[in-house]
Amino acid sequence: MDPELIYLLTGIGTGIIGNTIYDGIQHVRNFLPIINARKKAVSKKWEGEFSQVQADSTKKTFTISFLEANSKVITGTGEYLEMNEAVQIEVTGGFYRDDYLQLNYKNKGKTIFIHGLLILHWLNNPTTLKGKFVGVGRESSEIISGNIELTCSKATKA
Repeated sequence: MDPELIYLLTGIGTGIIGNTIYDGIQHVRNFLPIINARKKAVSKKWEGEFSQVQADSTKKTFTISFLEANSKVITGTGEYLEMNEAVQIEVTGGFYRDDYLQLNYKNKGKTIFIHGLLILHWLNNPTTLKGKFVGVGRESSEIISGNIELTCSKATKA
């Protein structure tokens, strides 16, 4: 292989990796640190419903299997049913203010483009999170939005 081609590919790869790391650092630096009590409050199974703003006001059941918090970032996986198919998503985000949780979501599989944002109101050690979502609709390929409400599974058993 020609050395100039190797240098070119190495330079492009280094640029892409560097840009990705820089973007990640810039995004995470806006999050607030998460204290241990809040980590315990977040790190649970959350279930609920979301409704899209449409003429028929359809409601869909949504489950975040588990949220896990580290120093600043919250990660998790979720699932909902769309077009009789279970859609698996990944969520990642954190606290922007002390009382608002922001989670980006995207499809785990690469075959279908699903991407969006959840903003949830966080009260002191809540059992229910209410908020809004905005994203790209799978069926319509247009921007969709609506309401979302999640309840901690431990709270539903009590």
